[in-house]
Amino acid sequence: MKKTIFLYIALSVMLFVIGCAPDQVGPVRMYEGPEKPLDQVATLYARPPHPKRESVQITSIDGKRMGQPTIVYILPGEHQIGLQWRFEYASGPASGIVFLNLVAGHAYEARGSYQGASKVKLWLEDKGKGYVVRESDFVN
Repeated sequence: MKKTIFLYIALSVMLFVIGCAPDQVGPVRMYEGPEKPLDQVATLYARPPHPKRESVQITSIDGKRMGQPTIVYILPGEHQIGLQWRFEYASGPASGIVFLNLVAGHAYEARGSYQGASKVKLWLEDKGKGYVVRESDFVN
């Protein structure tokens, strides 16, 4: 009987922890086939959420919902990028879609800023050609 109760409690705690885990995922390739060199794809990136600063997450690409990846490798061309801005001290998140012609070899950072009067500006900042993004850059 004690083993059954312990097992039930352990399973409940495990499911709770899994359910509360963030959606963060590592690098995502938005194309099929073998991995391509960085000069043949565009790189999108978003810094992981942090409770004490503003953060902007990638939530969708071309209408496909994402698990809020930190790095996305995507073929160049016209794309619709869904972004979501969050800040601990704001009343809630703000979401929007950015339409952009992504260029091969360039890296784009998801950015956002509070503009006052409940307005948030969202954009992708082009870091230029050859800018390399690594997951290790995102250590809090």
